[in-house]
Amino acid sequence: SVIDDALALFADGKTYAEAELRYQKSRAGYVSNRLKGAIGFAMGAFGVLHLALIALTVGAVLSLVPLVGAWGATAIVTLVLLAAAGVFVWLLKGRLDDIRETFDSGDSE
Repeated sequence: SVIDDALALFADGKTYAEAELRYQKSRAGYVSNRLKGAIGFAMGAFGVLHLALIALTVGAVLSLVPLVGAWGATAIVTLVLLAAAGVFVWLLKGRLDDIRETFDSGDSE
């Protein structure tokens, strides 16, 4: 009968929804597990990169010492690093201004 068919369809839909929910939970668990490992590897890479940049800075100072002395080498490397930081801050400000403009333009309507 039509009622039996409708009840069977409802039961099949419920079974499908439960299976889909279990599948999505399984996928979320897998992604979560993999993401934890990826974050760990990213932190390790960031740490090693940080150490490499420290080594580069120390090496730059040591290589400039015979040319300009210890204080001069320190000053040159510090000024170059501050200039690089200034460029990054300038680029960051541009991105933040773009974000701010996006939200400001939506409020004016």
